[in-house]
Amino acid sequence: MGYIMFIMAFIIGYPLFMIAAYLLGKMLFVKIEEDEETEKLRTESRMIRENRLRFKLKKQRLLHA
Repeated sequence: MGYIMFIMAFIIGYPLFMIAAYLLGKMLFVKIEEDEETEKLRTESRMIRENRLRFKLKKQRLLHA
């Protein structure tokens, strides 16, 4: 009797486990894609900030010269 219950539990549990693993993987993959996008935006904003700073320094040099 016990082995029948084990087989039943396996039949029910295996697909549920696979669905859960699939959803978890999908969520993590989306998270990784979002991280790449935010990294791209972060580097762009850093470049813009550096250019602003460079421009300010040039302006100061021209004023103080």
